[in-house]
Amino acid sequence: MAYHDVPNKTIFSSHIQYLKSHYNIISIETLRESLLNDDVKLPNYSLLITFDDGYRNVLENGLPVLINNKISSCIFIITRYIDTTVNFWWKDVEVNGKVRGESSKEIRQTINALKKMTNKERIAILNKIPSTKRKQITSEELLYMKRNKMYIGSHTHNHPMLNNCSDDEIENELEVSKSLFDQWKIEGFEVFAYPNGDRTEKTDDILLKNHIKLAFLFDHRINATNISSMGISRIRTNAGMPLSELKVKASGLHSLISNLTLIRYGSI
Repeated sequence: MAYHDVPNKTIFSSHIQYLKSHYNIISIETLRESLLNDDVKLPNYSLLITFDDGYRNVLENGLPVLINNKISSCIFIITRYIDTTVNFWWKDVEVNGKVRGESSKEIRQTINALKKMTNKERIAILNKIPSTKRKQITSEELLYMKRNKMYIGSHTHNHPMLNNCSDDEIENELEVSKSLFDQWKIEGFEVFAYPNGDRTEKTDDILLKNHIKLAFLFDHRINATNISSMGISRIRTNAGMPLSELKVKASGLHSLISNLTLIRYGSI
């Protein structure tokens, strides 16, 4: 399951209670062992809980629920924002769009357009947008999260879309991120989530070269029996959604219908 932020502790708690009672919630370590050792099989109905980006409310609202339920999870962090009050780049776009009176749809269209540009084009536009502030997670808090069964994985340094980056840009993203993991004494860099889920054959090669062992997608699919270590599927979910919606998504039914619809209309 791929979450981002956790705005509501009560709703998220209902999610965890349901998932805990209907699935075998596993850790990154369990998944990694099964992928690297043919003799180790995952239990039936295995489920891994992940969070992308590193929103502070995962620490404040999500982790206490996971601790109370003795559940392991994984958060993929964008290293640039740790120990800062710098807002996520897409949040800068959102905040400034609202100031200009743009609708949510218009803001989303702008963010989506930025994701499709080359990395240099995206950066050039973002540099013209006034920066905003957000209290971010600290490196000390990351260590606390790690001690409480939340694996800390990598989500690049700046969250570019890797399919729109040059080889050198990807290498730099990984090198800077790895240096900060080392500085903070966190060993999770080798587990990676693609920003926006954008994977290509080229990015696979560069990730492997930089010692990435597991790479997660954002493709809203259930994993097949033979899981690729460099293309692990995840179901997109939202910590604020009603429990009824989570049940459908966790079952894989929503994923099946969504992807069949995309195939029917020629989008895959």
